[in-house]
Amino acid sequence: MRSRFGKDVRLGFKDSSLVLAVPHTRPFLEPDKGTPAADPAQVGKFLKKLTYFLDTIEELDLNTRIWTKR
Repeated sequence: MRSRFGKDVRLGFKDSSLVLAVPHTRPFLEPDKGTPAADPAQVGKFLKKLTYFLDTIEELDLNTRIWTKR
């Protein structure tokens, strides 16, 4: 995760939740306001950034339900 987000990434646990803190110099998922929203480069950059988080879910296996509801 540090290779993806940088060395200052922090993880914490609160109740039954994982808290992921990713320091960043700019808003992480904010688009470039000078580029049209439908521009392929703009969409590609957004998807790449979103993939960072989706990969983290897969890497930490956060989709697996380890307790079942009764």
